Parts: sequence; structure tokens; C-alpha cells
Amino acid sequence: MATVTRYVNTASSGGDGTTNGTSGSTAAYATLSAGLTAEAVDLVAAGDSIVFECDGTVDATRATVSTSWTTGASNTITIRAATSAKHTGQAATGYRLVPTTQSSGDHTLTINVGNVYVDGLEISVKSSTGYGQYGTYAVSVNGDGIYIDNCYIWYGNTSYLTHGIVHKASGSTGTTKVYITNTVVTGFTGEGISNREEGWGTTVEFYCDNCIVDRGGDDSGEGDTGLYYSNGYNTVFQCYNCMGGVLLPAATDNWRVGGGTATFSGDYNWSVDTTGPGASAVDSVTFTTSTGTGTRYIVEDLTSGAEDYMLTDHADNDAIDAGTSVGSSPSDDMLGTTRSSLDIGPFEVAAAASSAVKMLSTLGVG
Repeated sequence: MATVTRYVNTASSGGDGTTNGTSGSTAAYATLSAGLTAEAVDLVAAGDSIVFECDGTVDATRATVSTSWTTGASNTITIRAATSAKHTGQAATGYRLVPTTQSSGDHTLTINVGNVYVDGLEISVKSSTGYGQYGTYAVSVNGDGIYIDNCYIWYGNTSYLTHGIVHKASGSTGTTKVYITNTVVTGFTGEGISNREEGWGTTVEFYCDNCIVDRGGDDSGEGDTGLYYSNGYNTVFQCYNCMGGVLLPAATDNWRVGGGTATFSGDYNWSVDTTGPGASAVDSVTFTTSTGTGTRYIVEDLTSGAEDYMLTDHADNDAIDAGTSVGSSPSDDMLGTTRSSLDIGPFEVAAAASSAVKMLSTLGVG
């Protein structure tokens, strides 16, 4: 079995993707969409897996992993940011899918098969005033075994109804399983992570570890949406060490069933409301940039459009070392920092720094 690598580079004039060059016949694909279309194959029959290494900045197209691909547990598709093009934990800092045009139903990244891994990408919807459309998703998922790791998924306009990671495949059957780790989903006016199947035949399972799901506003008429949300049947949410909510239109809808049936499980989830699942869930958290009293999840910046959810290393930051390790817990955080006692959310404060801060606080210093 071979692993085939194909390159995507937004600076390329287009080629066959066999190198990361920017000109000539062997140059990188200019867009992820071009690569996914040209390379679509039965990976099981070929005995291969494929990696798309994505370099550059703005990839202004929508991309689809279509059913022209055949995958298996040992024959996978990986879409990852090149090391030099990985985001820094904030929007617009790395290789990013941000389409130039987008209408209702035009999702930025659509994944219609399983055994797909997405790692280190930024994914957004068109965010200029007058764009971003009703019923638009950043990531549309429909497949058994979709892995979204270390991604920053965002939307910067509160005027239109948009969603983050969503399953909605009318008439589909079988099981969709999505594993989301060390990922920020922020700024969407509708749901953050959601099953909107609305009564069809699929069982949809979301497994979320060390994620932040936030919302930057709310579109009129959609005030009942949640951050972790089910409007369909047979939905499973299992969340560990996740944070839900900052700027919410209501205080009771972070983990929410809007219709159908859903099971929420897991533990050590933090929420600004009282809906985080688990016996050790922490409710009514103050999500802030400042120190003080109460249960506090302190991050670097909450300025709209410049959010930085990295944990601030301070003794008042109760999110530090507050998580729990389970079988699916990541060994590193979003930026590659080794996890020790597991902080809440996608960012880990380095163990040595955290210990020093807490010791100084105990001594009355700082």
C-alpha cells in the first residue's frame, strides 16, 4: 500500500500536484477543489491512501470530497495544512478556504464519504457585507469516519444565517460519525456543530474533544438554535473537555435538542449556561479576558473579528488543568503543545509555566 501526496498551493498557476512548485506541468494544484476533482479514484482498489498538502493563504473556492472517491479504513484521504501554512489559532493566519462567491446551499467544504481526515485548516464562508447566505455551512459532513482536527472554523458577518459543522443529507441512511478534536467553531449565526437531518434515516454521531464552540450573533427567527444542536433523529453527542458559548442571544441553548431525538453525554464540559453534559460539567462560566472572582475561562482576546481563544496563563484561570483524560483525548493541543493535565478547550498552557504562575499566586506574588 502506498501513500500518494499531492500538493495544493494558492500561489501556483496550476499543475498536476506532484510538487509544491508554482509553475510548470508538475506544479501544485492552485485550489483544493481542483485536486479533489482530478485525483478522485477508488483508493481501495488501488491499495492507496492520499494526502493533500495545502500551502499558501486564501483558497477562494468551495471544495467537495465527492462520492467519486471510494475509501476504506486503510485507504484514507487526508487534507492538511502545510507546516508553514498552518494557522496560529486565530482567523486569517494560515491556508484557508474562503469562497469568493457563495449562495444558499453552497457549503465551503463538503465531505460525502467516510475515512477523511482534515487537519490544521481554516474554513470559513464568504464574510463580506451582502454575502454569506441562508442555509450555508462551513463544513457539510455525510460519511462514516470523518475526522476534523486542529481546525479554525469561522464566520465574520452576523447578517446572514450560517452554520459551522453540519450534517444534513436528505434521504440518506446508515451512520455518519464525525470526530472533532482541538477545534474552534466561532462566529456563526446558526448552529455550531449540528445534525439538521429532520427525520431521515441516518444515525449521526458527533464525538468532540477539547473544542470551543462560540457564536457571534443570531439571525432573526433562529433564536432557538444551539451551539451543539440536534434537529434530527438518532443523534449522539459525546463531548469531553469542551467549552460552549460567549456571545449568545439566550442563556439556555448551548447543548440543545430542537427536534427529533438526541443523546448528550461525556463530561468536564464548560458552558456559560447550564446545559453542558456530564456530572462534572461546570455551569455559568464567565468567559472573559480579565481576572477576578467566580469560575473563569480566561482567554487572550474577545474583540469581534480578532478573537484569540488561547488560554491566559494566570492563577485565576480555572480552565487550566480542569479537564479529564479519556481514550479519545488528544496528546497535543491545536498548536502542537504537549498536553499534560488537560486544560479545557483546544489550547494547553505549558505545564512548567502554569505551575510557576500558580506557585507565585500561592506565595502572594502576581
